[in-house]
Amino acid sequence: MTDQPPTDQDLELASAYLDGEATPDERARVEADPQLLARVDELRAVAGAVGTGFTPLTEEQAASQRRRAIAAKPIPTAPPLPARRRTPLPSPLIAAAVVVVIALAGIWLVIAAGNGSSSDKDSSGASTGATTTQRSGGGATSEATTTEVPDLGSFPTRNALTAALQRSDVTTLAATPGTANATAKAARLSIDRCEATIEAGQPELGERLAVATARLDGSAVYVFSHPVRDKQPPVTQLTVADQQTCRVLFAIQR
Repeated sequence: MTDQPPTDQDLELASAYLDGEATPDERARVEADPQLLARVDELRAVAGAVGTGFTPLTEEQAASQRRRAIAAKPIPTAPPLPARRRTPLPSPLIAAAVVVVIALAGIWLVIAAGNGSSSDKDSSGASTGATTTQRSGGGATSEATTTEVPDLGSFPTRNALTAALQRSDVTTLAATPGTANATAKAARLSIDRCEATIEAGQPELGERLAVATARLDGSAVYVFSHPVRDKQPPVTQLTVADQQTCRVLFAIQR
């Protein structure tokens, strides 16, 4: 007795059995039917071939596959089935046709890549020159983003820094009025970001009078000097903030 062509229902049941999605009754039906078990073996072979890749076909093999695909008999149409949660794997013949299409697409891509390589080489020289010009201007950009500010020095504790701020000139943050501090370069963007964070939380502060750098217990900090609005006699607030996070560590008013 010759094998009957597999129906869509047979392929779907075999595919569900292969993927472990069949019900106990469906599994029993497959295991009791040699034809269904044969379909399972076919699907397993197709899945293994797709998963391990393929060897590109020669022109003669590709022509043979095309002739076979054209001469193949149409698959009998089965009555429509209720929609299931998955789509069965393609038959071996369809999988072979897909392999042919992928192989032809790969050959076209190789040819296209070879034609494009020469134009890429022609443009590489101009691109390298433009990159060199941009890098040569990097020094001016770096200088424009930094500013020189007073540096108050290093302090082991908050109390030590507070004592120094109590003696400083609030308008310049010099160590003592009439003297000059050492200076340090600081990033303008970092200063502006921390100042904006402080002013957002304290809208009563006026325009900045001065900013300085210092080190508190090994960490880099900024010291900002702001007048406090509507205070009589005038009051100035000195705010200490972490340079990296802009978190306010403490503030004193004088």
